[in-house]
Amino acid sequence: MTRIEAGYSIIVDGPACIRLLSGALRVLGVEYRGRGKIIVREGRSIPLEFLEDSEIEVVSASNPPFERVKGEVFPREWIETIEDIARLDRIDALVLGGVDVGKSTFTLMLANYILNMGVKPVAVIDGDLGQTDIGPPGALSYVMLDKPTVDLFNLKFEEAVFIGSLTPYNSIDEVVRSLVYLKSKASSSSRATVTNTDGWFTTEAIPYKARIIEELKPRVVVVIDGDIDLGLIEDKAKIIGSAIIKLPPPKCIRGKSRSDRKSRRELCYRKYFIDSAVRKIPISWIRFLNLPIGLGAILQADRLKEISTILGFDCIYGEHTGSILYVIARIDSDKPIETEYSGVRCIVIPYKLIEGLLVGIYDHTEVFRGLGMVRSIFLDGDRGIVELITPYRGSISCLKAGFVRLDENFREIAKLKYSIPTR
Repeated sequence: MTRIEAGYSIIVDGPACIRLLSGALRVLGVEYRGRGKIIVREGRSIPLEFLEDSEIEVVSASNPPFERVKGEVFPREWIETIEDIARLDRIDALVLGGVDVGKSTFTLMLANYILNMGVKPVAVIDGDLGQTDIGPPGALSYVMLDKPTVDLFNLKFEEAVFIGSLTPYNSIDEVVRSLVYLKSKASSSSRATVTNTDGWFTTEAIPYKARIIEELKPRVVVVIDGDIDLGLIEDKAKIIGSAIIKLPPPKCIRGKSRSDRKSRRELCYRKYFIDSAVRKIPISWIRFLNLPIGLGAILQADRLKEISTILGFDCIYGEHTGSILYVIARIDSDKPIETEYSGVRCIVIPYKLIEGLLVGIYDHTEVFRGLGMVRSIFLDGDRGIVELITPYRGSISCLKAGFVRLDENFREIAKLKYSIPTR
């Protein structure tokens, strides 16, 4: 048991459990009085501000279990900005900033404050593909809040769009288009909207962020630690009538290494693959995106054997589209190989690009239903079969291939750098 005086704060790194035995504290805008329990998941750190002399018990994997801080952990400008936004007649905020500046923390604090003002529900849109708080890695999503929370991780998203990449670099058009779609869905049934974004905030990324402002048209743009030329962002905001507020980062935010970020994503993968089963689905039943499967006539076993002999590859599946021959083969390569077979252009796809491939699952209404991991694609008699690991039990209309491969324990083993030619 530890006693913390009023006016002090502590910063706790997860995984940890804090029990309030007496007194009062505040966590990201959520107050606990008398007794309470706060869970800090792995890869996350949160500040606890003590409003009264309090007694707590901390169980943590860290040593020491927490860091004690005198006074406020968040800049006064943060609190003033949150109060100002919450007083607007139309609450619609977009949060921008670099890596590890507190964007997610500010987003959640703002949402909680709005809820404490009696305005609900509040829509929180997660626009960070790699360090997601709501949906799975590789997806954009939103959640509707009707009560304050200290963590969005355990909440079920209302709707999500699977992009497949962990960064927006090569998917800018799709990311912007998806954010517009999600915001239109979220704002139609919420009284306030807060949109968080990814940490790509270099000079190179400014046109991308300016485009998000132009398309989403937020009432307020909050920029945390914008230590670069914001001219284009300011111009776009002025044109559409958005106010820009610049804030410093808080001292309590912990920087995360690449390893930390990877571990945090893997925690998300494990969350979304709980209670998974293996499903074997005929390829003719579904449509593939980002993967040249299901486009042509399936090659039968004798033809695959002939191609294997001539090309010198162990071909396990193939299709002929008329102009291109696609085969999946066990070859030692990190990218597709282009060759020729009987005068036809042939794309040889390494099996290891398929095995463990992360995919987004869509039903017949084109709604994202969850994640899948390709275990194998093979020939079964005269039918092509995709073997999929997924917790989703419903009907599948479409599989959208991502650019990440996982192992059997849902750990990231590769980020694909090459797309497979489809024409």
